[in-house]
Amino acid sequence: MKKRTTAKVLALTPEVLRNRTIASKIVMDAADTLSEGGLVIMPTETVYSIAVDATNEDAVRRVFEAKNRPLERSMPIMVSDRYMIEEYAELSALARHLMHKFMPGPLSLIVPRKADAKLAPSISSGPGVSFRIPGNDFARAIVAELGKPVTTTSANISGEGHLHAVDEVRATFMEKVDMILDQGNLAPVQPSTIVDLTGEEPKIVRQGPVSDVEIFRAIAEFKAKVVVASG
Repeated sequence: MKKRTTAKVLALTPEVLRNRTIASKIVMDAADTLSEGGLVIMPTETVYSIAVDATNEDAVRRVFEAKNRPLERSMPIMVSDRYMIEEYAELSALARHLMHKFMPGPLSLIVPRKADAKLAPSISSGPGVSFRIPGNDFARAIVAELGKPVTTTSANISGEGHLHAVDEVRATFMEKVDMILDQGNLAPVQPSTIVDLTGEEPKIVRQGPVSDVEIFRAIAEFKAKVVVASG
């Protein structure tokens, strides 16, 4: 799509979110922008996120440019449900267990990417892909409407602090993206916890709202069930 000179801003006020007709139109508008290769900043339950169609290489590269993010760094993706991620990645029994416990919510899992996954090459240079199912209903509805994964990287300049105040988001990205969904200032919540499941043992690579205690408790619970089932 032709890049806008300034972003289209749509306010997600409580009144709008309660009006199914208006909310549905915004969801479709955002999904149409994404399908055309546009950049959409949307709120999640943690921070504002820059979303593009994760299967569109040109759009993904625009995100790297907007954030001044090094190309060698992988880009996480957001899906609407487990059925969508199964099209692009291999899910172990443990991955499914952690999804059931913590998703939708602020947990990202790094899992093996399918060899034939039609994701943009810049999403990940390695064999794994990081994904999550957002706890924000509106964000999830947009991804479902698009029918494809989207990027879910924080709306900030790479290496700088995360932005929760919408005025800061606008000031930083108004001329770099095509649409901003303004839900006001978000609570200062950390970005999602990231757990890498591609190795022999699960590894927490970023601490976030889901604590390491909760993660390891869930893993122990899973292993206990496996022992019982095998016995």
